[in-house]
Amino acid sequence: MKNINFTGTEGNIEIWANLSTENADLTEFDNRSQIVKNIVSIARKNEIKGINVYAYDIDQNLERFIIELSPKLRELGIKTNIIVNKNFNEENKKIYEDIIDYIITD
Repeated sequence: MKNINFTGTEGNIEIWANLSTENADLTEFDNRSQIVKNIVSIARKNEIKGINVYAYDIDQNLERFIIELSPKLRELGIKTNIIVNKNFNEENKKIYEDIIDYIITD
């Protein structure tokens, strides 16, 4: 994860993390679970306010990962966004729109 600082309207700094799933093995539940635990731990320790997940390969493994990650972050008040390419279609949007906070097209 790479952190980016954004300044809020009242001068507060919010830390958002960028996460690429490009080289992550999301095929197995145990792998996804460990990745989710690590992300939640890092986010909590660093007071991260949101995570942008770069999701260029939309598949069932990514869907499961987001379904497993987003609620855990939401419990901590952390927003989850996915950044997708133009191949992301309406069918994909329906899957993710109730799970995450924002869908951002790159």
